[in-house]
Amino acid sequence: MESPVFETQGLVFNQRIIYPDMTIMRGAPTFFVGESGSGKTSLFRMFNRTLSPEAGSIRYSGTDIFSIDPIELRKKVLLVSQSVFLFDDTVLGNFKSFYEMTERPLVTDDQIHDYLKLCNIPIPLDSDCRVLSGGERQRVYLAAFLSFMPEVILLDEPTSALDADNTKIVMANMIQFCQKHAITPLIISHDEKTIEKYANAVLRLS
Repeated sequence: MESPVFETQGLVFNQRIIYPDMTIMRGAPTFFVGESGSGKTSLFRMFNRTLSPEAGSIRYSGTDIFSIDPIELRKKVLLVSQSVFLFDDTVLGNFKSFYEMTERPLVTDDQIHDYLKLCNIPIPLDSDCRVLSGGERQRVYLAAFLSFMPEVILLDEPTSALDADNTKIVMANMIQFCQKHAITPLIISHDEKTIEKYANAVLRLS
C-alpha cells in the first residue's frame, strides 16, 4: 500500500503564498504546475529545507521535517534546480566534485557512462563541460544527481533546455529509472503533453 511521502498543513511562505494542504504519495510521479510566482520552486526548497515556511507544517514520511537533520534530509530528498551549475571541468571532473562535496564514494566510470546514457548524452568522460550546449549541460547535471539515488528527487523544470525529442527520451528514461529503484519523482513542468503522459497526480498552484 502506498504511503504519504510529504504532507503539508497550513503552509505559508513570504507572507503572500498560501498553499493548499497536500498529501503526496510515495513512488508515483507527481507534477506541480502553476503560473510564475505561484510558489512551485519555493515549495520544493521547503521540502528539502533550503527555505523555511512562515507558518504551517511539513511532514516527511510521517516525521516533522524540522526534527530531521537538514544534511541527512537533503541526502534523501534531492533538489535538482532549474539553474544548471557545472564546474569548469570535464564530465568526470564534475562527477568527482559533486561526490566530494556530498562526501559520497564516487561511482565507477562505467556507472557514470550508464547515467549519461540514461539522460541521452553518451559522451566521453573527458568532454569539457565549458563547451557543451545548454541542453547537453542540463543532461550532464541531471545525470550526476540521478546517480546519487535519493529516496525523493525534486526536479524543477528538468527538460527546460531540451528539444522535444530529447525531452521525450529523457523523461521516459527518468520515470522508468525512478520506478525501478523506488525513487519518488516530484516534477515542476509546463509541458502539458509530458504531464498528461506521466503524471500519477497533478497539483495546480495559483
